[in-house]
Amino acid sequence: MILISLLLLNVYLVRSILVMVPYNIINLKDSFMDEENIKIEIPQEENLDWYPIMNTFNAKYFSNFIKKDVDLVVYYTFGDFNNKHSDIFRKSSPTYSSFYGAYVTKNNTQENFIFNDSDDLILEDVVDILIYDYKHLVLNQMGFNEEADIDFKIIQQNESDARITLTSEIYMNGLAHSYKKFNNNYLQYGTPDKYVDKEFNSIKTYGKFIIEKDKKDINIIYYIINQDLDIVKGWDS
Repeated sequence: MILISLLLLNVYLVRSILVMVPYNIINLKDSFMDEENIKIEIPQEENLDWYPIMNTFNAKYFSNFIKKDVDLVVYYTFGDFNNKHSDIFRKSSPTYSSFYGAYVTKNNTQENFIFNDSDDLILEDVVDILIYDYKHLVLNQMGFNEEADIDFKIIQQNESDARITLTSEIYMNGLAHSYKKFNNNYLQYGTPDKYVDKEFNSIKTYGKFIIEKDKKDINIIYYIINQDLDIVKGWDS
């Protein structure tokens, strides 16, 4: 029965899941999450169609990017599959170039990261995580080697005793691009179309970042990026 159900599903989606399940397990075991006994519950976004599992990536080289000994684990999901690939490649999709999940950081230094000594948010650290994730873990892995177009502007900020919530306007490169040759990321996202007009064209989108305040050396940032501002604002409200 399970085999028949799998065959009825999109074969590209099935291939993606079969690749990502063991990949996620390996990345989780290689990260600090088990050692620190960190459990997170990522709020579900239920208005759009998303890939059915939440993925995990242990970003080993993030510390090189920020030149500080900080570990980063990225939890993420993206637009669901439609035919050969995820809707993150499809400009007409409500989940075009969209992701949500969580960033978990562990600061291994005595320097401040995310929060300063007065418990004020260090916005540059949050932006660095976003830029590293989208430029190095997404765009570059899809063959985009030009200067990334990422601009971040806060349009709303709320703060409570437990967390800070930032809603932002973001200009960044969209993910629509033509298939040229195989790369490993296509096992995850599916194979894009052979010809796309205006590859990696800049788009206006929105982000919501929820930064928890209850940890000292370990910080959790829940995030969503999507072009519908109402959906972004409504997520985990």
